[in-house]
Amino acid sequence: MILSRLFDSYCEDSHVTRLVFSIYIRRLGRFLLDIALSGLSFLLAMRLRLGSSAFSDGQIPLGMLVIFSGVCAVVYLKTGFSLRSWRFVSMPDIFVMMRGILIAVAIFMIVNFLMAPLAAVPRSVPLIACFIMISTLGGMRALYRCLVEGSLSLGFKALLRAQPHRLLLYGANAETDAFFRTLQSETAHSYQAVGIIDDDPASHDRCIRGIKVLGGSADLARVVKNFADSPVKPASLVLPANGLPQHKLREIVDAAAAAGLRAVRLPPRCDFLRKAGEASGFELIEVTDPDKVLVIGGAGYIGSILVEKLLNLGLEVTVLDGMHYGEQPLSRVAGHPALKLIREDFRHIEVITRAMNGVRSVIHLGGLVGDPACATDPDLTIDINVTGTKLIGEIAKARGVRRFIFASSCSVYGACDEIVDEESRFNPQSLYARSKVASEAVLRSLNDPEFAVTCLRFATIYGVSGRTRFDLVVNLLCAKAVRDGVITVFGEDQWRPFVHVEDVARAIVMTLQTPVGLVANETFNVGGNDQNHTLGDVAELIRSQVPEAKIVSDANCPEKRNYRVSFRKIQARLGFEPAWTLERGIAQVVASVRSNEVGHYSLPEYSNVLSLKLRGTKSLSCFNITGWENELMNIDHIIPTTR
Repeated sequence: MILSRLFDSYCEDSHVTRLVFSIYIRRLGRFLLDIALSGLSFLLAMRLRLGSSAFSDGQIPLGMLVIFSGVCAVVYLKTGFSLRSWRFVSMPDIFVMMRGILIAVAIFMIVNFLMAPLAAVPRSVPLIACFIMISTLGGMRALYRCLVEGSLSLGFKALLRAQPHRLLLYGANAETDAFFRTLQSETAHSYQAVGIIDDDPASHDRCIRGIKVLGGSADLARVVKNFADSPVKPASLVLPANGLPQHKLREIVDAAAAAGLRAVRLPPRCDFLRKAGEASGFELIEVTDPDKVLVIGGAGYIGSILVEKLLNLGLEVTVLDGMHYGEQPLSRVAGHPALKLIREDFRHIEVITRAMNGVRSVIHLGGLVGDPACATDPDLTIDINVTGTKLIGEIAKARGVRRFIFASSCSVYGACDEIVDEESRFNPQSLYARSKVASEAVLRSLNDPEFAVTCLRFATIYGVSGRTRFDLVVNLLCAKAVRDGVITVFGEDQWRPFVHVEDVARAIVMTLQTPVGLVANETFNVGGNDQNHTLGDVAELIRSQVPEAKIVSDANCPEKRNYRVSFRKIQARLGFEPAWTLERGIAQVVASVRSNEVGHYSLPEYSNVLSLKLRGTKSLSCFNITGWENELMNIDHIIPTTR
């Protein structure tokens, strides 16, 4: 299901649509044409051998025709000659075609011998059909070459061959030579190389497989201008998969953009050589910009702070968010020239594919958050949090994204009397926590040297942001203390780790800026060791700042979560230490409530579950769940990588 949706995502991209759709339509047309010509050849052979008596009984030749055509279809698919021998008419192509025809005729003769209903077919008929098929199928290919590669310009020429996507390649090297070999030997593509760009003056005017080096990257504008009146004007500049320094890559990409070219790169490790013969062929990958970041769910509690931090670093930020809470969360950065806002559901294939164009890093904060919100509609939760995350990860990897940072939760540890760390076993106590377990598992399976996945398990968050929440324990107790004069605590002996929302955003930025080798395929708990507190401790800290409030404790708590978390790994690996203390965060929330900077804590806009119930789950239409999601939500451990 996911792979199908991923393929559909490619077809929503305008460039890929043109390539993939035209390839498959041409292949299907050529295959059907070969079957039709084979059937006509069989009927002609019957007529030549038996004369008018061959069609005296209309049903007999029809049955024989169906069987003969079916045999040909199977053989042509197995041998692949309908796909491989259309572009060129050369001796190897003729041998491939003749082999397919001879195998089909031989199989039909065996069937003719074994099946009684076909006994009336003279054995000479398949042999006659064989010669006719070689003539008709070979003649059609010769006509194709004459029309496409010759000087004839008939009106139906475009029906035989779609316009190829013409390329300039950067680098006169072995990788370029291998790419040209693929273009010349395989037909599973619609690319045509028209020139080479290389910054080494010694390579200028050199030819690789008949393709000339036209100049350096500084000459791109001139080179493209020279093609202006040519029917082979290039549309893209292809860069090597690896090896270019970042500053050089940026220089070349900028020069390509100035010349009106789309910068793309070869698949990793010359993957096109392996995939060239597959049904889908190979695809060029969009060159990503290290300064481009996509934040999914960027208008939420964490994202509203994170986006501002990223913009302050000079990055180009795209936010993909349904904007269910209005424009207020991003009001501080509204109109920023480096901010692009896409108001869509991230589960829509065409939306996520378009949003990732040229993006180097993806930060996935989106989804249904919190136990009550997730429990409202379990199927919707699984679809958004698990199926949607896998979809995003697969598309990101296919689009050439280098870093993928996923927002997970320390709630995956659930109930445990010991201090847990990143290698501890899972014990999730809610659907929300299980959805995070499954999402981590599926993303870890996508990690490879070209696609670095990092999972950040956030402690229980508190503090004020562009979209403040009052369905979080610290924020809610602060608001109730100020508004109601009561701090109601359920399960005062339960332990929780806490972290301020500003520190969460800072940890994400640090992960993004850390060398990829230190964070690839890694998981980090995000918080501070000194912010592990019982809920009773939290209530006392709040009362110390709101002395008029009284604490009401209720021991009959259905909540089973109880865990303390170690944050040594993120401290040692990234040097992360929280800047906020719990006391300072409480003071911030209390001041915000007292000053009426925020509305009443009971309003739906401050609660994920109340907001979801107000909108209704039908506003977030559910896609198909295939079953693997539930299996992943029940795993108890992800084996860590060894370093």
